[in-house]
Amino acid sequence: MRIARPALLAAAVALAVPAAAQTMALPAKVDAPSGRYMLDPNHASVTWRVQHMGLARYTARFTKIASTVDYDAGDPTKSKLDVTIDTASVRTDFPFPEKENFDAKIANGFLGAAANPQIRFVSTGITRTGPQTGVIAGNLTLNGVTRPATLTARWDGAILHPMTKAPAFGISASGKIKRSDYGVTGGIPIVADEVVIEIEAEYQKR
Repeated sequence: MRIARPALLAAAVALAVPAAAQTMALPAKVDAPSGRYMLDPNHASVTWRVQHMGLARYTARFTKIASTVDYDAGDPTKSKLDVTIDTASVRTDFPFPEKENFDAKIANGFLGAAANPQIRFVSTGITRTGPQTGVIAGNLTLNGVTRPATLTARWDGAILHPMTKAPAFGISASGKIKRSDYGVTGGIPIVADEVVIEIEAEYQKR
């Protein structure tokens, strides 16, 4: 008997998603109260893309991220963002790890992980550009060098988290830097100078 493709997709979803979650309604959006929010590392990602040989944009990520937001509900532009990334947590999914630890090569050879074990972004100001969008200005420390950087951000809404019962919100953000500004020059121009950064993050009130 031939099974229609939508039926196969539905079956795959049913196997992948726990039964309790399959019947759970999407939480209603709420107004997030002021206070300190901490990153939920299980629902966050920091990925970066860099053009390789003028062709495809090679994509990798960091896997160890910590962050806090001191959120001001009365005036969100007065909120403060602090992000710390473990430099050695680079993950490229480069093949043949038994021949070469490419992740360590990037972390140590390009990002100076041994001398600079952390990458950090601390906001210095937020400008609202729309009802749910804004620009976050801050100082980015990478490879031991600190320079101004900006992120274009979108507020994805807040809920009362159904599992923890704590207020939670989501943010999406993106930005671009020149790695040469931070002393990371290996491979230029074969590996492009410009790096695109993409962030997806959920925070919960603590």
